[in-house]
Amino acid sequence: MSSLHLLVALFLVVVTVQTAVALAYLAHRHPGFIQPLALAVAGVAVMVAVVMPIAAR
Repeated sequence: MSSLHLLVALFLVVVTVQTAVALAYLAHRHPGFIQPLALAVAGVAVMVAVVMPIAAR
């Protein structure tokens, strides 16, 4: 695996973690909408569903 592939993989992991944390924080600030952990897990699942087909090519 080249350095570019490793760097892109690291970038995707960082962005996914940041998205999960941002969604959990948003749900924490507005608890009537949805549970924070459920929203964070759903956000990560959506990101994985979108990114994995692209990364698999």
